[in-house]
Amino acid sequence: MKRLVTLLLLAAFTASCTEKRPIGVVVLPVERLTPTYHDQYTGLASPARLVIEDPQAFEEVWNRAFGGYGPSPPLPAVDFAHEVVVVAALGEQSSGGYSIRVAGAVVTSSAVLISVESTAPGARCVVSGALTQPLDIVKIARSGRGFRFQESSLARSCR
Repeated sequence: MKRLVTLLLLAAFTASCTEKRPIGVVVLPVERLTPTYHDQYTGLASPARLVIEDPQAFEEVWNRAFGGYGPSPPLPAVDFAHEVVVVAALGEQSSGGYSIRVAGAVVTSSAVLISVESTAPGARCVVSGALTQPLDIVKIARSGRGFRFQESSLARSCR
């Protein structure tokens, strides 16, 4: 009996130390494809959340996003048999200081939930006066489920 109580206490302690995640949720690794220094000035002036599942559509969006300022950066390799591309575009903003990123993706029982975080400059932030079009492009594993976007926004505090 004493041994059973010890085993139960050990099991309870171990369970309390593990990460809590709903049953059936799988976290997908997110690989960023946005070229360094190309995430603020893009050709995507309208807000967009896209899931791209074929190479032709990816090339079209890539060239539209990066082709307006000289030659487009090289198109990253994506294995569309096993991966999809996710695009999060904030749309044209009146100044610098804005950003957007695909923060993560999880597979639930009903869909792939893609988390997108947008950031705006606070009232005291010093920003450029240039028009910007913040963008993030990532690839994730193909899961065979539909997609849903979950949005969060915050204002950066500058003191």
